[in-house]
Amino acid sequence: MAALLLLLAQRRELNTLVEEHREREQDRKRDQARFVSAWCKRVDPPKEPDVYGDPGHELHRVWVVYRNASEEPIFAASVSVKNHWGASPEHVSSRWLYTVPPGTSGEVFVDIDLRRPPSMVFGTDPSEDPPPPVEIQFRDARGRGWYRDDEGLLREFEVKADLPPVENY
Repeated sequence: MAALLLLLAQRRELNTLVEEHREREQDRKRDQARFVSAWCKRVDPPKEPDVYGDPGHELHRVWVVYRNASEEPIFAASVSVKNHWGASPEHVSSRWLYTVPPGTSGEVFVDIDLRRPPSMVFGTDPSEDPPPPVEIQFRDARGRGWYRDDEGLLREFEVKADLPPVENY
C-alpha cells in the first residue's frame, strides 16, 4: 500500500513538473510577442462633405498607437480597427505598419465608418461611446505569427509561407 501511495505521489509531482515546463516553454515562445500592443488614442469625427460629394466624408479617422517594446523588430505588422465591439462587425479597416523596429512606438490613422444601427449606440452623445476595438497582427523575429485581439488576448497563428502577408491574417 505504501508503495502505491509513493507511486501516486511521484506521478503527481511528475505531472506538476511537466506542466511547469510546458508553461515555461509557452512563456519563452511568447517572450517577444507579449511586448507588442496597439490601442485607440482618439477618434476624429467625419469630415464635412465637400462640394464634390466626397464619398469618404462619412469616415471617422481613428488614431491608433502601436508599440514594440521588445528588443527585436517585428515584421509584416498591421493594425485593424473594427466599427464596433462584437463578434461580427460590419466594417473592418486596416493599416500596414510593415517592419517596426525594437523599442519603438508610433501613431497611424485608420479611416472607417463608425456609424452603428440605433440598437448599437451606447448613449445619445457619440463621445460617450467606447473607443473602437483595435487589433494588431505581426510576425516575431523567429517568424512566428501573432495576433493580439481587441481584448488584449495574444494568440499564435500559423504563417503560410506561400501566401502574401495579408492572406495570413
